[in-house]
Amino acid sequence: MNKKGNEIKHHVINPGSIDEILLILTNTDSLPAYVHCMDGANKTGMVIACLRTLQHWNMSAIVSEFSRYTKKKIMEDEDKAFVSMYNPRNLEIPRETAASWLPAAAIEVPSSISVEEDTSKIAELQ
Repeated sequence: MNKKGNEIKHHVINPGSIDEILLILTNTDSLPAYVHCMDGANKTGMVIACLRTLQHWNMSAIVSEFSRYTKKKIMEDEDKAFVSMYNPRNLEIPRETAASWLPAAAIEVPSSISVEEDTSKIAELQ
């Protein structure tokens, strides 16, 4: 309830929208990018929390970061559940435009290359 006694509905962004946004944020052709939401509440935080899962952050670190920047200073249980269940493995991030701060496991592996070959090629590049 808000101060006027009206029920506030909790809105979570759908996974498809998160995927679309993350594809933009991980594409070097789109960077730098400025991410914000109109009400300054949780939508930006949810997007960034899902980005952190793509970067292999643990849930404790995600909650800590989220809590520092949200109005309420906490991450609601519904938000934690959404982030925990969000699966960034479905994203196909093209290698040629992938941001350098992404872990190698997040970048698309061409079907013609085995995972073992791909890992050795990534190691050579680093």
